[in-house]
Amino acid sequence: MYKRSLLLFAVVIFCFEGSAWGGDDYSFTFYSGMSSKKSLGETLAGIRIDFQDAYFMAFALSKEFYQWKDKVTLELEGQVVKHIYMQHNMEYNGVLILRWLLFPWDKYVDTSLAVGEGLSYASHTPEVEAESHDETSRFLNYLLFEFDFSLPQIKNWLFVIRTHHRSGVYGLFHSVHGASNFVCAGLKYKF
Repeated sequence: MYKRSLLLFAVVIFCFEGSAWGGDDYSFTFYSGMSSKKSLGETLAGIRIDFQDAYFMAFALSKEFYQWKDKVTLELEGQVVKHIYMQHNMEYNGVLILRWLLFPWDKYVDTSLAVGEGLSYASHTPEVEAESHDETSRFLNYLLFEFDFSLPQIKNWLFVIRTHHRSGVYGLFHSVHGASNFVCAGLKYKF
C-alpha cells in the first residue's frame, strides 16, 4: 500500500509536466515533526508549546505549476508520513500550496513563506487525536504553514520549518472539532 500511495502522489504531481502553466521546479522534502498539545494558533505563535511523545517522518514530492511575476507560486504536493512512538499509523496527504517568494533579505538568505490546504487520510485512527478529542476521523482536512531558507549560492538545498495540521474544520469533516499539530523541521531539494 505504501508503494502504491507514493506512486499515486507522483503521478498527480507529474501530470502538470506538459501544462502551459508548468514550471521546471520539482521539490523533494524530508521532514520530521513532534506533536504539540496546543491549538493551531498557539502552535504557530510559539506560545509555550507543550510537546508530547509523538513523532513522525515524512517524505513529500511537490511540483510548481504556476508562477506570477517572480513573487508567488502555486504547487501541488503529495506526502507520505510514518508516525512513531505514541501512534503508529501511516498518513497520506495531498495539498495545494501558495508560496510567497520575495523578502527584503533574500540576497543574504533566500526565504519563502508557504500556506497549503488539502486532504489527509490516516491508515487508522491517530491515537494523539483520539486521546485529545472526543471525535476524530481517519479522513480530515490538512493545512501546512512553512518557511524555507537557502543560501543564494546553494539554491537547490533548503532548510524547512513547517507546521503540519490535521483537523475537522470546526465540524465540517465528520463532526470533528479537534486537531493535531506537529512542529517540523527538515531539508528540501529542488530539481
